[in-house]
Amino acid sequence: SQMVSHGQPGLVMLAENDELSAIAGPLNEYLSTRVAQEEALEAENRQLKIEACLAESEKQQTEAIIYSISDAVVVTNRFDEMIIANASAEALFGFQCVDAVRSSVERLIPDPELVQLIRETRNLGRRHTQRKVVEHTQVCNGETRTFKVTLSVVLGANDEVAGVVLVLHDMTREHEIAKMKSDFVANVSHELKTPLSSIKAYVEMLLDGEAEDRQTQTEFYEIIASEADRLHRLIENILNISRIESGVIK
Repeated sequence: SQMVSHGQPGLVMLAENDELSAIAGPLNEYLSTRVAQEEALEAENRQLKIEACLAESEKQQTEAIIYSISDAVVVTNRFDEMIIANASAEALFGFQCVDAVRSSVERLIPDPELVQLIRETRNLGRRHTQRKVVEHTQVCNGETRTFKVTLSVVLGANDEVAGVVLVLHDMTREHEIAKMKSDFVANVSHELKTPLSSIKAYVEMLLDGEAEDRQTQTEFYEIIASEADRLHRLIENILNISRIESGVIK
């Protein structure tokens, strides 16, 4: 019998009188099926490679964004292990990301309260639909620092919990500025009330006729004018502070 390759790769043709011609049809059908399966697998493999490249590209973009953020960022997996951290987090907690990947956050973050927050957020899972934001005070090298802590759940396939994103924004300086402004307002209020009280008191005495002679009246007028000048200087100082903050003057 003579077999001749013909048509699609893998198919065979037999002579009509060949005693093996009875199995040629099923054999060719089988070979055609295998060829189609191989082509489908190759197409699926190409698609998987494309998806892997896209996933890697998205991963690199995500990491680039995290590394560029000035706030401390730590990303954990569902086992409370650190998988990504930026330079700010390294400086804050004192570890090197390269050496600490897949390490427990309990070992990396020397703050039991933050570790507990990460675990609580992970345990909430899909029920945690919004970000959790809390204010946290931490003592770093003998200095008390205040952070705004934001925690978010990362959901993976089938909406299962894949990890937690922890972001710490240092609000220490902002709190100091807020306190300075609060103290400033309190001091200004006191300083403004003093000349106003004097002006009001001497105007009332003039209206009540307590300044009977010309000399006393002149003295009252001079005090009122002096306190008005003082009030004017205070207001100018306040306006100058506003101009400095806006960059109008140095």
